[in-house]
Amino acid sequence: MNDSDDNNPENIDTNRRKVLIGGAGGVAAAYVGMGISLAAAAAGQSSASAEIKQPNYIPEDKFFGPAFIDIDEWRDLPVPHRYVHGGFKGTDTRFSLSFPPKEKYQGRFIQALEGGLGGNENSTSLPAPEGVVPARSLEPILAMGAYLIESNQGHIGADVSGVKGDATILCWRASAESAKFGKYFSASIYGTPPHHGYIYGGSGGGVRSLKCLEEVKGVWDGGVPFVMPHNSQGTFFSIQSNAIRLLGQERIAALADASEVGGSGDLFAGLNNEQSEALATLYKTGFPRGVTLRNAFEAVLVWSWLAHEFDINDPTYFNDFWTKPGYLGHDNPAALEKDRVLVKTRVKRVLTSREVKDYQPGIKVVDQFGIGEQSRLWAGPTRSPPDRMVAVILESGNTEKMGCARIDFQTGAGKGRDLYVLGVLGDALVASGIGGEWLTGVKPGDEVVMDNSRYLAYCHHYRHQVEAQFAEWGHSVMDGKPIYPQRPILEKIMSRPYRFSLPGKKIIIVNGLSDRGTWPSGAVSYREHMEHTMGVDKESMSRLWFNEHQQHIDGAFHVPEGLPVPTTQFIDYGGTVHEALRQLIDWVEHGKKPLASSQFKYTRDSQIILATDAAARHGIQPVIDVTGNGKRERVEVKAGQPITFEVMAEAPPDSGTITRVEWDFEGTGKWPVQFKEVDGRSTKVKLKTTYTFSKPGTYFPSCRVLAQHAGDVKDKLFSRANLGRIRVVVS
Repeated sequence: MNDSDDNNPENIDTNRRKVLIGGAGGVAAAYVGMGISLAAAAAGQSSASAEIKQPNYIPEDKFFGPAFIDIDEWRDLPVPHRYVHGGFKGTDTRFSLSFPPKEKYQGRFIQALEGGLGGNENSTSLPAPEGVVPARSLEPILAMGAYLIESNQGHIGADVSGVKGDATILCWRASAESAKFGKYFSASIYGTPPHHGYIYGGSGGGVRSLKCLEEVKGVWDGGVPFVMPHNSQGTFFSIQSNAIRLLGQERIAALADASEVGGSGDLFAGLNNEQSEALATLYKTGFPRGVTLRNAFEAVLVWSWLAHEFDINDPTYFNDFWTKPGYLGHDNPAALEKDRVLVKTRVKRVLTSREVKDYQPGIKVVDQFGIGEQSRLWAGPTRSPPDRMVAVILESGNTEKMGCARIDFQTGAGKGRDLYVLGVLGDALVASGIGGEWLTGVKPGDEVVMDNSRYLAYCHHYRHQVEAQFAEWGHSVMDGKPIYPQRPILEKIMSRPYRFSLPGKKIIIVNGLSDRGTWPSGAVSYREHMEHTMGVDKESMSRLWFNEHQQHIDGAFHVPEGLPVPTTQFIDYGGTVHEALRQLIDWVEHGKKPLASSQFKYTRDSQIILATDAAARHGIQPVIDVTGNGKRERVEVKAGQPITFEVMAEAPPDSGTITRVEWDFEGTGKWPVQFKEVDGRSTKVKLKTTYTFSKPGTYFPSCRVLAQHAGDVKDKLFSRANLGRIRVVVS
């Protein structure tokens, strides 16, 4: 960072502004890659104004220089608010604040944390990047009488050098200093500082919202961590990666069909001993049942982010794995031989984001480890500048097993960069990693070594990073001790271990039972350890609301792989998060207790089984049950034979009423059948309809039910959804 002319936030090495797909910048990359600040992009401008009065704010935390403001303007969309953007001199920390009109302000603030690595201070105003963001948050937060604050959590996009190797900056200090400045600045607008503050975020933002509450006093009174990770989540992904490696695409496809509604339910059919053991270990760790391992982009992204952490915190692991007793690479290298990739070749072609979108490989290959077709979305021009270099084609080498391999440039501009294969599109390799430059400057003829030895070692890292105090590690513990040689705990730059202590604060956790990015077991574990650590009943200071059919990111995000489309398989859970914030405010400020936690059974094998009816389940999501010709999960008919579909749906006690019921029989995502008689007055509905499939095939009709509190019937920002699905086999 150049400290001269500090009032100009654009006075930053332009290389630090360049973010590529696969880091936490996502859509923001389209702006920062062109040298335009995120705030300026959101405002429709490209430079800061020199006429803005600068604040007289000196942070107590000496890591941060004096605050500056580069944008201060009134905006009418999506709702009227005053937008302020700035940062702290001498650092990469940036913040944005959105203030409601005085007549709508009720004396509180809500802070949103972007997921993934963070890196974006405007995540609520841009389409969702790969790091989970609080979607469409500005309107509901201002409606709650709060101003919204975001920070980039200390760094710009995927370039984390701004935190200078100190994870505390990313995990809570940048957020805390931004919040303190917001309190100072808000007093100049409203006359007094806010009386209460709240924080929330998903995934990486979920763990960091908890770290903010655990580590910082006097700033936030509570929070809503959603899709929050387990304390060991970063290591858990190596278990998932190993299962994907061993199963291969054919068995993964069979597993997806068996675990889908109306499938056989036999998750281990056709697996050999090695595959069965890997899958059983995955489930025992808490991976949700009934969830596909196809296109596992969360696991691949985490690997590309974590890889460099080994060099910092455990630099000998990769070598020890292949050379020392107690590690599979040394003890039984033949077990890994079939997956080993080590190729020295040259770059044949470099593809831009625009070219990746339209690229149709001449050969069809199996993408064994990467995220395959999904990487076309990640690297395409909607998430990266159209002319950004995002993929390479090599002169030689079988790309079939190059997913997740290290792209180690021996010559040219890429030399020394820590890059990994995010996905394989035929003979094209999409890159990922942490840093600013990535494939910029790479040219045909540059020498490169493709080596997946690090990834294969990572697939077994879970054996050597056991945290025996957590029940989810039972498969790797005997008599309370780890089975395999142990490594130092890998302290990841994006998160820190939980303290499990939130004195004087309250939280409402929103997690999904179909989330393969941060498994639902994480929320159970946190509350159990918090109760033990603090010696208090967990319900006295927390709630846990589980949602069925909730993936890591809402269904609209995922790449369709044919019918049914993702929106008929996964819900949009943003309304649940907003409602949690609203009920948290009432709990903290007025003593009104929120809805009870979801009731469930947590098995010895880390499976979560919800109570079957609404009265017993509680939580906030409506409970739904669907049948076809009186049968659940699966019905078989002849083409042209009408099917009677019935749906029964009920809202949990005190959670509101049913406001909408709709069917999508063909899985197109258009929801053509809706019931006009559902008017938002009833807590329970029972409805029938008929549908006829004219052609043979397998279909997955889906019924979507929405519920809201009284007074919110027309406000979709607080709507909660659930799905009822059934398999129809037409012959």
